[in-house]
Amino acid sequence: MYIHERGDIMEYKSNIPCHCFRLRRAGNKLTEIYNTYLAQCGLTPGQFSLLSQIRQNEPVNTSRLAEIMSLDRTTLVRNLKSLEREEYITFSHGKGRERPISLTVTGKEKQAQAEILWEQAQKKFENTLGSDKMEQFREILDTISKM
Repeated sequence: MYIHERGDIMEYKSNIPCHCFRLRRAGNKLTEIYNTYLAQCGLTPGQFSLLSQIRQNEPVNTSRLAEIMSLDRTTLVRNLKSLEREEYITFSHGKGRERPISLTVTGKEKQAQAEILWEQAQKKFENTLGSDKMEQFREILDTISKM
């Protein structure tokens, strides 16, 4: 449901042909699920993804991390600042602007704590779709990502 400009409560039309709109609406709902679970440890889904990718690739420089995350480098740097402020990540000295990023002990603990909550969100979503639809969903997302 949404509230119309006049204040009327309206139902979403499920027959809207715009794929972009429908994907964004579904994405917002999925993000809401992950937000609910990850909020218990004080992280957003984006922050959890960053911590997880840093952990898997550390030490990793910002250019490589931006490539992995499919983010503009300046957007990535802006997102990393909150993780640095919370002392979840640390930057090492490197060449020029390329300073390798690693998780701190606190960051590793926070990422591990969040991973448990993330797994719960994953299971909730997977249980809702079922295994057959889940496999199709992954294939569709991978195809879209390669466009």
